[in-house]
Amino acid sequence: MISPSLKHHQSPRLDREHILITDAIKLRPLALSHAEGLLNAVERSRPQLATFLGWVEQVTDVSTARQYIRDRIDAPAPGARWYAIFHQQTFCGVFGIKSIAPCSQIAEVGYWLSTEVQGKGVIHKILAALIPALAQETNAEIVEFRCLEHNQASIQVATRAGAKWVKSVEHQMAVCNAAQKLNIYHLALKPWKK
Repeated sequence: MISPSLKHHQSPRLDREHILITDAIKLRPLALSHAEGLLNAVERSRPQLATFLGWVEQVTDVSTARQYIRDRIDAPAPGARWYAIFHQQTFCGVFGIKSIAPCSQIAEVGYWLSTEVQGKGVIHKILAALIPALAQETNAEIVEFRCLEHNQASIQVATRAGAKWVKSVEHQMAVCNAAQKLNIYHLALKPWKK
């Protein structure tokens, strides 16, 4: 069943240079030119982001912000696409289709937002636009969300999109000074396939 909250009027093309989500929210393919905006977004939200994201402590200047971007856009994962998120024309985060596994046809997504735009439905609006596009433009059959067990905001994004918990696995990275399990949620794309 399609989550009523994920209905979107028109699905954008994933390969566009600019993807208009709403008048306030736009996506652009993540590029090295976004390094300064990314660094500023991390600096504005460092304590909150570091709670759940281990890479935050490595992003300390424009050079390390470029490396963060390079690590994503140069990754050889099949089907990977990375987008800079802009809210009111300000860089505020990253949304990634981290990979689309060729055998399982699972598209793993990941995202983060700077503190000032959290709680405004930004990721939910992005999902409402991109989930139909994933279904129609790729071979993906499932969208996978991986959420640390104590990251309630991330879990809420997945469940609000209609994803269901599949399993929990041990996670190698300790966050919040403790190891946490990783909860895996799946959303079937069949309702959006044409």
